[in-house]
Amino acid sequence: MSHPKAKDYRKIAREKLSGHWGEAVLTTFVAALLGGVAVNSTTFSANVDLDELSDLADKIDWDQLGASYEHIMETVNVSPALLTFVGIVTAIMSIWSLATFILGGPTRMGLCQYNIDLMKGESKFANLFVHYDKFGKGFLAKLLVGIFVFLWTLLFIVPGIIMNYAYQMTFYILADNPDMDVMDAIKESKKMMKGHKWQLFCLQFSFIGWAILSAFTIGIGSLFLAPYIEAATAAFYKQISGAEVEIIEAPVVGDVEDVADIVVVE
Repeated sequence: MSHPKAKDYRKIAREKLSGHWGEAVLTTFVAALLGGVAVNSTTFSANVDLDELSDLADKIDWDQLGASYEHIMETVNVSPALLTFVGIVTAIMSIWSLATFILGGPTRMGLCQYNIDLMKGESKFANLFVHYDKFGKGFLAKLLVGIFVFLWTLLFIVPGIIMNYAYQMTFYILADNPDMDVMDAIKESKKMMKGHKWQLFCLQFSFIGWAILSAFTIGIGSLFLAPYIEAATAAFYKQISGAEVEIIEAPVVGDVEDVADIVVVE
């Protein structure tokens, strides 16, 4: 039996989402508003020549730049109404950021539960909130994973990226095992992802074309892309967590080979 590839997981996702797209879009959108959608699909990094950066900084006339900024601020007439509006928007964004930080963990558990159940054909919107009774556990998981990834990133960018992938199954494991200790779930995720980090990276990177196309739709395409990625990741989780994945190669018709049929067997 050949090992599943990115296209295989995408195939599973499309099959499971068939007839459930509306529900999946709504569920993922609400999860995103509550901070439950992981932002880790493909990470890019750039190497910076520090000597060139230093030379560029030396060429900048910082005194002139400061004077220009002060002149602009003195000449711009800011109305009280505009300042009030900016203050209200800033307050709303601050409250929302705090809310997503607090609600993100348990919401992420719920979204993982939704997609795990989607693989079984048992998905429903209410699953998004099914783990709110484990609120503290979800919050702690998000906090600890965030801290661990941050600490690894302090060593260097690459270790941070690698460990980010090592921890990505944490919320799926907690959704499947809500009574499990958070640290045990994190350790299990590291164990589960051993030898699979590159595979998950390739799966997430395979959506880059769709992400670029979504950018041309002013983000509307992301409403459909996000649940697509989440469903494919859930299929990936089910496979590496021990669910049997049967791949039956489709026959070649003419010069075009049909995509393999994939069945996830519980």
